[in-house]
Amino acid sequence: MAKNTIIMIGDGMGWEMTRAAAVYKQIQEGKTGTSLADFYTAGKGTGLNMQTLTGYTLATTYGTTIPDANGVYNTGQAAVTGPTTAATGANPTTAGFVFNPAFNPGTTASGGAKVSDGVVGNLVGYDPTKGGINPWTAGTDKEYIKLSYPDSANTATTLYTGVKSYNNAIGVDIFEDNLEGALAKAAAQGKSTGLVTSVPIDHATPAAAAANVNRRNKYDEDYPALDNILQQELRIYQPTVILGGGHPLSTPGNPLPAGVEPL
Repeated sequence: MAKNTIIMIGDGMGWEMTRAAAVYKQIQEGKTGTSLADFYTAGKGTGLNMQTLTGYTLATTYGTTIPDANGVYNTGQAAVTGPTTAATGANPTTAGFVFNPAFNPGTTASGGAKVSDGVVGNLVGYDPTKGGINPWTAGTDKEYIKLSYPDSANTATTLYTGVKSYNNAIGVDIFEDNLEGALAKAAAQGKSTGLVTSVPIDHATPAAAAANVNRRNKYDEDYPALDNILQQELRIYQPTVILGGGHPLSTPGNPLPAGVEPL
């Protein structure tokens, strides 16, 4: 790991939204044009401060899909025995479950494919022919990107750890086992770490770097409970710097642990 490493994630900052903001800013600064072609219609683009950065990528992330108790594949389903954290309940397929990397995009936003139809495969994957090889190139199926899309907990976990997981997973794999991410690796090497975010610090995107819980809505609980995001950030991972917003579900009266200083 480099001496100084910064991981910057624009959660939900799709190319179309970024272009709209960049074009608006350019117009506010006096640039004129009668069509998008007068600004930009492909590539990195210009207009925003982040578009001056180098060494970044447009990442298309995806997750897993596992059948629930009814044999219906679901992107929010973990592969654990007994009752799971997903609303679909117990998953009878987990006894001896073996991950099948075959692609299975499903038929709905959360999965929808059925075991009874002979469907196999636990990886949603991404087909550039159907979805487009990049954000400004149309694919062959405009409905494709609506199927089995991941959430920010899942994608952030993948970006920090390199492991595909299920929707709602915060720093855990499909078996709900803890994963080691970039922040923990840096801390283990004696480096200072930090979480700086424009959203609540127990939101999924920053949380996946400094917590391991099976549901993204486990924001906070009264200490000594640690099966929640905020208490793990403050008491286990303890980044050198945490800057971000609060959350209305966070416990306001909970005292900070020793060694954690408020700003």
